[in-house]
Amino acid sequence: AQNNGIKVMCSADIPEDIKIDELDLTALFANLIENAIEACQRIKDPNREKYIEVSVEHTNNNLKILIRNSSNGDAEFNGTFPITKKPGSRAIGTKSIAQIAQKYDGMYSFEEHNQEFISKIILVV
Repeated sequence: AQNNGIKVMCSADIPEDIKIDELDLTALFANLIENAIEACQRIKDPNREKYIEVSVEHTNNNLKILIRNSSNGDAEFNGTFPITKKPGSRAIGTKSIAQIAQKYDGMYSFEEHNQEFISKIILVV
């Protein structure tokens, strides 16, 4: 992200003994951050700030994940899922995120407002 001029801010509180499979946690963050980087890379205006803000909080047996990133403001959705703009993609990233959220009795949402894309994930741990 930083090699592409994207400002990255991260605040995370994830306990070492969290009851989430390491592969699930890795897949979750890999998909979320890859999507955020790709959205930032599609911004062509050199004067627009490109950023990704990651916030992870562990409270009341929940792991709350919030990813905010700059975007073009042109996201399209098929139901609750954003439609990928990546050529040749099978668009399994957000569906994988949803499956992981459901596996841990959690919730997920994807939305876009004012040229900012927001991903919210809550996992019950």
